[in-house]
Amino acid sequence: MTGYYDELLKLCGFEEREIDRERPRIDRVFEKLELGPEDMEPAAAWVRRTHDVELVGVRKMLAIWLRELFDMVLAREEGKKIVYFGFPTIPGPGMAIASASENVYCACPDAVLCHTLGQIFNKLNPVLEAGEQNGLPPGHGLCTLQTIRVGGMAKGIIPVPDMVITSSYYCDMGSKTDELLHEKYGHPAVYVDGSMDSGWGEFPGYQPERVEFWGAQL
Repeated sequence: MTGYYDELLKLCGFEEREIDRERPRIDRVFEKLELGPEDMEPAAAWVRRTHDVELVGVRKMLAIWLRELFDMVLAREEGKKIVYFGFPTIPGPGMAIASASENVYCACPDAVLCHTLGQIFNKLNPVLEAGEQNGLPPGHGLCTLQTIRVGGMAKGIIPVPDMVITSSYYCDMGSKTDELLHEKYGHPAVYVDGSMDSGWGEFPGYQPERVEFWGAQL
């Protein structure tokens, strides 16, 4: 049995026997992502244009991202507890959670969608537009990765998590978006201290001089 997506998946590093084995899952994922036969040829052209697919390692990396996409889209249907984390804030704790149990799925959905719907299928625009229509309006300098997460959940292509872990390691956009999604979907957010201005383990004992200095700067 051959599917309309077989040639694209082979281009992205899949072996034929893996495609046949995973076909029911792949069919379900492509249905949820609204990807059909008409999307495969443009996707293949986009992959060849943006990736050096002559390199076996590049094709294998594309396959890894697609496998992650399949697992993420189907995590709820396959009975997993779901934990999301932000990128690039705290992948360490996220990976620890991911390896803790086969019944837990943990990943950064914004990065997965960016590398698959964006870099393989060139189909991020509908997701971004859904994010803009559901709490992150255009023209406000908001984070595109967060817009992808909001849009993916709004369109129902990624499941609502049971929990998110986040910090303000690089910016406060992640925690603000998590509050928005908490109000809309109800899942809790756990905030992990991740300040780059302090040594590991120093929190909450910040040096008074540092606090005074930054207060004066503000």
